[in-house]
Amino acid sequence: MKSRGVTYRNGNVLVRICEDGTKYRFTPEGSVAAPEFPESIDLKITGFCEENCPMCHENADSYGSHANLSHPLLESIPAYTELAIGGGNPMAHPDLYSFLKRMKKQRVICNITVHYNQFMKNIDTLQRWQVEGLIHGVGVSVHHPLGNAAALHDFPHLVVHTIAGVANPETFRSMADKNLNLLILGYKDLGRGHDYYEQNSNVERRIRWVSDHIADLSDHFRSICFDDLAVRQLELKNKINSAVWQQFYMGGDGQFTMYVDLVRGEYTESSTAERRTIFSDDIRDLFASLQNIKP
Repeated sequence: MKSRGVTYRNGNVLVRICEDGTKYRFTPEGSVAAPEFPESIDLKITGFCEENCPMCHENADSYGSHANLSHPLLESIPAYTELAIGGGNPMAHPDLYSFLKRMKKQRVICNITVHYNQFMKNIDTLQRWQVEGLIHGVGVSVHHPLGNAAALHDFPHLVVHTIAGVANPETFRSMADKNLNLLILGYKDLGRGHDYYEQNSNVERRIRWVSDHIADLSDHFRSICFDDLAVRQLELKNKINSAVWQQFYMGGDGQFTMYVDLVRGEYTESSTAERRTIFSDDIRDLFASLQNIKP
């Protein structure tokens, strides 16, 4: 992607993505947005992960399988679609590098999310891939107080991910005032996450703490974003000026985005929704089926 960003048309929506990742949408006056394909796809490429995080809603572990990254569905992804590549531990997939090269040829914008431990182990590789233009953004999952944050500043488009209900106040304080971009994810009561929730009374208390400290947190990070689940759990719409909400809210799950579990051959609007079996090799077909079931 060139330094001045890209602009493309998706149905009746004109989409502008700036180099820093900021996105703008434009639709004809008086019309409702009707995209023909997802702007962003949360793509699970492996169920393998040696971290065995106790709250993992995907149940990823050291016995997990890798997805087929030659699946014909991937060839149908339009140019400038953003992929959020994850797992499991995506760095463990043996075909990841060749997949990223193919996506670059398709002009697909690849971002990758890794656990902090895997980020530290693979810094050189991730930096090389950014230089080669294979990945654009890097998400780093942080669940415990952060030690040395210096390595995080070596990446121009890095976002720290943390989970409301898992990260405690000390975790947030350890990341504050370090010029970091922060993404707060909602708590997923699925997989091992369900057992973690049942066994930890702190989950609800920590979610409430984040909700109560949103305004204060925003003063200590370069930017703060939320997934749709966090928006609901933290009741953000009630805490934000309506004009600001209209300007920055990017829509609910499935409206412009979707989730694809390539390991199990399933898709849906988000990783927490009821999953459906992939029935077509065209991403537009899958996305259209999600649009048709909306109320």
